[in-house]
Amino acid sequence: MSENVLVLIALEESGLPAKGDLEVVNLGLSLSQAAGGSLNIGVYGADTAKAVDSVKSLGAGKVFTVSGDAYSVSRYKTDSAAAEAIAREAGATIILGSASVRWSRIAAGLAQRMGGVFDANITSASAENGSFSIERWYYRQRMKGELSRTKRPWVLTVSAGISAPAE
Repeated sequence: MSENVLVLIALEESGLPAKGDLEVVNLGLSLSQAAGGSLNIGVYGADTAKAVDSVKSLGAGKVFTVSGDAYSVSRYKTDSAAAEAIAREAGATIILGSASVRWSRIAAGLAQRMGGVFDANITSASAENGSFSIERWYYRQRMKGELSRTKRPWVLTVSAGISAPAE
């Protein structure tokens, strides 16, 4: 089964993605290629024009945006509505976001709204033979586990530093 990977980016005040978001884009690109699927990027914030220009060349099939003054600051209601609209439009099966405060606040709610599943702070991800799996820490970071899920969409927060930033 090919996966439709979506990387969601909540813009910084500068109107550009944070370094952690670019790391997630790079991870998403490698996973989508390994799984035989596509990578799309979703961007939301006050003004997405600069960000779209900066992420277009990173290997995404499509870039989806939601913009307006309501999305300039982090609020659960507006951020989750923007993320849901982008994810539904993109038809995402795997939804990735950096483990930033802004994304972490809405990720579990997004999974619930979309009827999917959620895992936080993944430290590794791989795709082989059409199967997608992740690694994450459990029990105060004393045990590391690998898991995969069949239910989709699968919403994930990605820990910083597991991939180089996309350029």
